Amino acid sequence: MYRSLKNILVACLKRNRELPVARFLEKFQVILEKSNETLHLMSDMNDKLGGEYVFDLHYIEESAEKLDDLLLKIISEIKIITHHHTLDLFPAFERIQHTIQEELAGKHVLTSEAMVLPLHEVTDWQRDLVGGKMERLAGLSNHLGLRIPDGFVITTQAFFQHLQHSDLENVIEEAKYRLDKNDEDGWRRLARTMRKQITDTPLPRKLVTRIHQEYDALMERTNRNNLRVAMRSSAWGRVARQVLRGSTTHN
Repeated sequence: MYRSLKNILVACLKRNRELPVARFLEKFQVILEKSNETLHLMSDMNDKLGGEYVFDLHYIEESAEKLDDLLLKIISEIKIITHHHTLDLFPAFERIQHTIQEELAGKHVLTSEAMVLPLHEVTDWQRDLVGGKMERLAGLSNHLGLRIPDGFVITTQAFFQHLQHSDLENVIEEAKYRLDKNDEDGWRRLARTMRKQITDTPLPRKLVTRIHQEYDALMERTNRNNLRVAMRSSAWGRVARQVLRGSTTHN
């Protein structure tokens, strides 16, 4: 990182004609200091994730806010010493900031790649994303070298994206407060509403695109056209119980 900053310093000094050298070096010193603070904060967060420390959501939110302030200051100083030649840094920063804020708010932010994964890319730590069966199936091939049918996984992230797309999350949240836990008829009606809304709502376009892309890639890997596939869905009962318990805000 410091090597990159040194390169920026040399390049900027060569082309800088308006900012006095003393002022320029002052700004660059601020960039170095804020970069150092950023690295220390990121290192502290990484240590917390190691499992030896107890922390809560407040710590994460506070750390994210500090990182926002530090990075915004760094970008502002870089913008000054480069005479606004780094305007694209602000939009990139805002996109990342928005994604983090949505994640902290409990919304599911995901890339289109995370919604569909080929089996050969599934790793041991992705059980929550692909389910236990797919994780074990992928492990047979990826770790033991056994031959298994090729395929891909439509992930739990895609499922929750569809819940948001169909506004079903709001239906579930409202039901938690309206329904008594012993009202079996009420929960049955809610289940029917959930099923109908899920099946009646078109899939998000980027999910459909990713499914088509993975299907095309599967045909290419198997050298077959119009490939027939078998589908194995997760048990709806287990997923429904997780959703109704509020897992939509944590997975």
